Amino acid sequence: YLPENVGFYDDMTGFENLLYTARLNRIHEPEARSRIGSLLETVGLADAAHRRVREYSRGMRQRLGLADVLVKKPRMIILDEPTLGIDPKGVQEVLQLIARLAREERVTVLLSSHLLHQVQQICHRVGIFVGGRLLAQGGVDELARQLSGSAPLVVEVAVEGDPGRAEKVLSSLESVLEVERLEKEVPAQYLLHCSRDVRAELARRLVEAGLAPVHLRLRAYGLDDIYRIYFEGGGGDGRAVDGDHRGQRAARR
Repeated sequence: YLPENVGFYDDMTGFENLLYTARLNRIHEPEARSRIGSLLETVGLADAAHRRVREYSRGMRQRLGLADVLVKKPRMIILDEPTLGIDPKGVQEVLQLIARLAREERVTVLLSSHLLHQVQQICHRVGIFVGGRLLAQGGVDELARQLSGSAPLVVEVAVEGDPGRAEKVLSSLESVLEVERLEKEVPAQYLLHCSRDVRAELARRLVEAGLAPVHLRLRAYGLDDIYRIYFEGGGGDGRAVDGDHRGQRAARR
């Protein structure tokens, strides 16, 4: 388990902290030293191995924390907000490292986070908690498909031609619940909130009206959209929890 705030002895080096963890777990010292050297290389801290941890940035401490949990050769790692308080470059480094460790070390990674765009970047399976209850689980695409029957479809439309005539055509379909014009876009672009997929019928009507559809596409649900829909429907405080694994995958709080 890697908590949100990683605790290390600041007056010890990164190597010494990991060796202390290995001794607590009764790992023979020659094996521990070899494993620690390899892990520090893996997490990008080989050059800082013998610096005192008080000199580490938060991102470096998070990477040391990953090495600290891996020194025990776990089958599962639970990470709580592993990128909190890290600069954007460090966030990407930590996320890439987590994904690589899951792939190369063949370990289950359970990631608990409110930063859903980060979850979506690296995780294969997601569980959405609202009010303490697991409301949905699966891949992001699977969750989006589950929502398709309970939330309006959003169709993105770009049209060349008279905007007034375009909006009249867009609003004429019974299945279009709302037409939203995106300002300052050329050609004119709209978001249509629809009860069904109207793209084929819409393309025909636009052409018949002498207008040129540039593109018609369904807007895909991102994890932030999916969570918001479940949260608004479920009420109460919510939290997204994600599991990432090469074989068996799980989602837990």
